[in-house]
Amino acid sequence: MSREVLKIEGLRIGVKSGAETRELTHGTDLSVRAGEFFALVGESGSGKTITAQAALGFLPQPGGTRLAGRVELDGRDLFSLPEEELRKIRGKEVGLVFQEPSSALDPLMRVGRQLKETLLLHGGSEGADERVREMLRAVELPERVLDAWPHELSGGMQQRAVIAMALMHRPSLLVADEPTTALDVTIQAQVLELLAKLRKELDVAVLFVTHNLALVAQRADRLAVMEKGSIVEEGSVEDFFRAPKHPYSRRLLASVPKLPEPGRISVPDAGAEKAGTPERRTILEGRGLRVRFATKFDLLGRPTEWLDAVDGVDVAVGEDHALGLVGESGSGKSTLGQTLLGLRLPSEGEVFADGALFATPAGLAMRSAAEERAFRRRFQIVFQDTASSLNPRSTVFDILARPMLAHGICAKADARRRCAELLDLVELPSDSLGRFPHAFSGGQRQRVAIARALSLRPKLLVCDEIVSALDVTIQAQILGLLKRLRKEFRLSLLFIAHDLAVVHEVCDDVAVMKSGRIVERGPCAEVFARPSDPYTKKLLAAVPRIGAE
Repeated sequence: MSREVLKIEGLRIGVKSGAETRELTHGTDLSVRAGEFFALVGESGSGKTITAQAALGFLPQPGGTRLAGRVELDGRDLFSLPEEELRKIRGKEVGLVFQEPSSALDPLMRVGRQLKETLLLHGGSEGADERVREMLRAVELPERVLDAWPHELSGGMQQRAVIAMALMHRPSLLVADEPTTALDVTIQAQVLELLAKLRKELDVAVLFVTHNLALVAQRADRLAVMEKGSIVEEGSVEDFFRAPKHPYSRRLLASVPKLPEPGRISVPDAGAEKAGTPERRTILEGRGLRVRFATKFDLLGRPTEWLDAVDGVDVAVGEDHALGLVGESGSGKSTLGQTLLGLRLPSEGEVFADGALFATPAGLAMRSAAEERAFRRRFQIVFQDTASSLNPRSTVFDILARPMLAHGICAKADARRRCAELLDLVELPSDSLGRFPHAFSGGQRQRVAIARALSLRPKLLVCDEIVSALDVTIQAQILGLLKRLRKEFRLSLLFIAHDLAVVHEVCDDVAVMKSGRIVERGPCAEVFARPSDPYTKKLLAAVPRIGAE
């Protein structure tokens, strides 16, 4: 049996606030062996990130304290070491890969300098330039990245650069905290393949913190499941997915949206389906849409090169219809959604709302103020990042009441009752009205954002990656909520996502975008069962699956 690189025994971590101490983890025990891929799974707030950070000698701030237990790295008790000794260990013997690579990289420093600085901080000046190039090759990045700024790299390339930094000193342990959550399925597959290759080559142990059970099924050797600060199940991945023991584990597994294998998808007869389906009225349509961005400028600030983010797209969403828009980051799907709502003007083409011209390259169509307000009521959007789309200084009551009062939907005296009804609609308690956004979890904030969009009784809701950062159980609740709202209000959806299983769960049709163009479209069952475009086949092949459905 290989040696234990990381050993955690009876770890209890708390946070002090005044005279009170709140316990966050309750006697955690786990070990990670050399060369092992160990997954720590659970929902947000389960304590998995706190446990992983303890492997670097970190405690939550402010007020974090170790109440009991030990954390050993190669036999040394980390919490018994002085801070100066811990700094030598972090980055050299333990590498850390964060969830959001853009925040882990200094935006004011070129990537090559940051990689080299990682070596210099731990006394690795000799042959530093060659070591940096060696790690670039190991993570399969071109040498031109050395002179690039972080913002010039894609999300996948940024994450590869962060992995290179974490492995620069060949550490014995790599802690990866949700490193693929915000990545597309193809980039996610590449990053995981890279981690698997590097752990074999360097014999590094990987502690992989995630809520994505499909990734765990494909890559991990062993796993531990955390709930409310305690490990409720631990064992081999094979045993876990064959017969999970704990009720919480079974609930996690049941919440995962599953994309069936192409050969197992039942495709209805196209002729019979068409005959039995009434013709839908189109409520939002784009014709020949092109959206261009300037990418280079001359000395006078005039654009010299352009990028077609959306390149000649025709798209329509019908009444009581859900259209999924899928593709990798940079494919143009979010830009297309914003253009259809008039948040961005097309460079070419036209947008029609309820059959009337809405937007052209010259601007929004001339309408009276009343007509403009009516349009804004009918078409709403829910953004991915609730932390930036909800005003942190407003209570939930203000967030929900303001649009209804502005559009004259209800009187001020009736606003509180209407807001309470909205919260009940999205399954939040009515006492939430006096709270601020920061007091809610990510899933609860997303419910508030959906309630705000529904406050105006829209016909169509644009959902832009609204579940990509949520835990599987919260994601399942939001998807269930959307399906229920569709039935109750005959609500149409333009559902933008990179998770094909989620689109299969909630949408009638799907359109696949690549490099600004729609390369394939049709009913979800048909496209996923018999994809015709090579890019669609590539996306489907990259989707991690727990098992055939």
